[in-house]
Amino acid sequence: MSPAGHWPQLRAAIEAGADACYLGLKHFTARAKVGFDLAELPEVMRTLHRRGVRGYLTFNTLV
Repeated sequence: MSPAGHWPQLRAAIEAGADACYLGLKHFTARAKVGFDLAELPEVMRTLHRRGVRGYLTFNTLV
């Protein structure tokens, strides 16, 4: 499992052979300047699933 804060990290994790990635959405992560837009989520998951990688969405702030 590998973290993926943005597209470059997501692609690097896939290429490195990660079996899963965890990621956050902007406004729902405790880390500044990290996270995908909600609109990007479908493409992120398609990218992961095409390569047989699982994706886990994290929420690090109160919803």
